[in-house]
Amino acid sequence: MDANRQTRPPGWVPPRSGALTKGFALAAVIFGSVVVAGLALSLALVLVPVAIGAALLGYVALRVQLWRMRRSGMTVDSLRGNFAPIMAQFEAVLRSRRPRR
Repeated sequence: MDANRQTRPPGWVPPRSGALTKGFALAAVIFGSVVVAGLALSLALVLVPVAIGAALLGYVALRVQLWRMRRSGMTVDSLRGNFAPIMAQFEAVLRSRRPRR
């Protein structure tokens, strides 16, 4: 018997466990990416109705504010303060969209 053999025996093939582990790691990374992307997309889809509701609430709030201003007899020229230019522009936009009689 030769105890100090330096070469591999004939027909010996190295184990494939390294390639198998790399394959499992790659599959785990891809699966994890798909899960994270799915969670992000589901969160975004849940927030869409919230954003639409917030926009509608803001629009209704502006309309109510204009209605209260008109009811009290306030005109665009009498507006003062930081909020005045926004309300004046909003009322001008609403006037331009109103059908003419």
